[in-house]
Amino acid sequence: MIFYNYVLLILNSNNNEMNLKLTFLAFTFSTYICFGQPTFNYGSSSSELFEVTKKINSVKSYETGLEDIIGSAYINDAFQSGVIFKNSESDGSWFIRYNAYNDEMEISKNPDSNSSAEALLKTKEIYCIIGNEKYLYKNYLDESSSDKEGYLREVFTGNKYEIYVRDYKKFKEGKKAKTTLESDIPAKFIYKFQILLAAKNSTPKVLKLKSKKILNLLLKEDRKSFSENNPSLRKINDLEKLISSIKVIDKKNN
Repeated sequence: MIFYNYVLLILNSNNNEMNLKLTFLAFTFSTYICFGQPTFNYGSSSSELFEVTKKINSVKSYETGLEDIIGSAYINDAFQSGVIFKNSESDGSWFIRYNAYNDEMEISKNPDSNSSAEALLKTKEIYCIIGNEKYLYKNYLDESSSDKEGYLREVFTGNKYEIYVRDYKKFKEGKKAKTTLESDIPAKFIYKFQILLAAKNSTPKVLKLKSKKILNLLLKEDRKSFSENNPSLRKINDLEKLISSIKVIDKKNN
C-alpha cells in the first residue's frame, strides 16, 4: 500500500519532481531484500557468507542521478572492518557498513566497494561489531510503547541496566523553485537518533531525556537512590550524563 501511494504521488508530480522521486524510489528498492531465508551451518566458525546473510538487490547503479541529494543513507559511506557473531561465536572478519535508512548491515569482501549485494540476516542470534561499536538486532518499544524491531547500538551494559542508541536516517524530499527569485531546495538524508534504556533482560524502551519518565524505566529499588543523586532530572540532557547516572545505581545492591 505504501508503494502504491508513493507511485500515485509520483504520477501527480511535475516533471522535475517526478525525476527526483523516481530516482529515490529506484535507490530504495535497489537496497531492498528480495530473496528468502538462507540456511544455517552452526557447526562452522568460518561459514560462507550466504549462511549468515540474505540476498539483496545489487546497488551498483544507485549513485546515478543521486548527486543532487545531500548526505548519505549510511552512517559511514566506507566499508569498515568488522566481526560477525552467531550465537556469541565469531564467524570471522568482514567489511561492514550500516545503511541507517533501510536498517541494513551491508557486507562486502572488499573494503573499497561502493556497493554490496549481501546484508546480515535480521535475527537476534546474529550481531556484529564495526570498529568499537556493537550492533544488535533487537525488539524494542518506541515512545508510544509500540513493539518494534531494528538494529540498536550498545553503549552501556552493566549488572542491572543496559543503554542503547538507535541510529537512523530520514529522507527529506527536495522542492523545486516556483519562481526565478527562489532557489531549489535539494533532497537530503538527515541523521537522527534515539536513546533506549532497559533493566537487564527486559525490552529496551525509547527514552526522552530531561524527563521524569526516566524513573519509570528503573527498578523500584533504584528509584529513590537515583532521585537523590539526580535532584534535577532536567540536567540529564545528553547520553553521557545518562550513562554516568545509571552507572551509579548499577553498582549498588550487587
